[in-house]
Parts: sequence; C-alpha cells; structure tokens
Amino acid sequence: MFSREKLFKEYDMTFVEELRDAEFFTGLKTNYKLPSEELIKSTFELWEDSTGDLRTLLGLALHFGMRRNEIFHARKPWFQMDGDKARINITSDLSFRPKGGHEGFTLGSKTVAADILNKASDDDYLITERADSGRPLFDDALDQLRAIGWDRASPLHELRKLFGSYIASTESIYIAQKFLRHADASTTNDSYSDAIIEGDIKNLWVAA
Repeated sequence: MFSREKLFKEYDMTFVEELRDAEFFTGLKTNYKLPSEELIKSTFELWEDSTGDLRTLLGLALHFGMRRNEIFHARKPWFQMDGDKARINITSDLSFRPKGGHEGFTLGSKTVAADILNKASDDDYLITERADSGRPLFDDALDQLRAIGWDRASPLHELRKLFGSYIASTESIYIAQKFLRHADASTTNDSYSDAIIEGDIKNLWVAA
C-alpha cells in the first residue's frame, strides 16, 4: 500500500491539497444531523398552513418520506387504507420507474393520507400541476422552505431525512431503510437519520 509520501511522489496529487484547503471542503463524508427544533416545528407549520398541490407535496415528503419524482408521479391507486397506518406502494408504470428500478412501499399517518386523498382532484394523479414536470410547484416549495430557514442544498430532500429520523427513532433503522427504500441500512444510518430524543418533536408526526 502506498504511503502518503510515496503516493504524492509517484503521482501528481497536488490538487488534493488544494481541495482540502478550500473553504467549502469539510471532508469526504459526514453523518446526517438534524436541524434545530425551531426549524423542524416551522416546517410542520408550513405544511399545516399550505393548501392544494403544495400541501400534498409537503405531506408526502414529510409524512411518508417520498422522493421528488415519486411525489410527482404519485397516484390514488398507490394508497391502501385498510391497516392501522396508510400504506403507499411505489410502483412502476409506463411513465415512471422508481429509483434503482426497485418498487417498494412506505407507511405513514392515515389522517394525513386521508387529507391528501380527500383534497385530490378527480384526476388519477395527486399532483395536478403536470406542466413542465411540476417544476413551478417544486420551485415554489423550495422557495418557501428556504424562506423559513432551510439553507441546506436540497430543502425538499431534507423532509425525507426528517421522516427517516422519526422512523429510526420510533421503530428501528431497518424499518426506516425499508420505508425509504434504500439498498442497505448504512445509507439510512449515515445520511438519512439522526436520533430524535425530544418527545414534542416526535409528537409532530403523531399529532398529524
């Protein structure tokens, strides 16, 4: 195995030092950390106060951990409401293929699911704004999330991580992996979950 000194001698690796010294460089890998309690509560308030497609979008991300493309293609037949929790089956169709080609499911609040279905239009798709792959709607969601304090790269994806943290903290990391449809639990553990200790934060999902 090359030593650091030999590696730099044999190959031109000077760019590594320049990259390491750059202000934006924070290392090759960092574990996910929850945002502040205030921001989490503000995120739930944003969802509660929203209407229409925006409410549906935020609800599916925050309460079911769904990805952007899954949300845009979500359809009424994906929902099963006959258990203790609502089940959403992420399934392929002619215009949609789940990430990695793997179908799966997620569970969440029946109250939230019923709210989404009751407010849905007669169209099969839950998101009614279909033009330009829903870009104006998703851009609006990102703007509103940033307005309440989200400064991370992908604010909407952060809602998926909040959901993962809630499931990992109340169920297990393996259940969170299943609901987030990850290939392995290490991805869930490292990048999509943090421990939620505070009961009032956990109750944000329970009270919905």
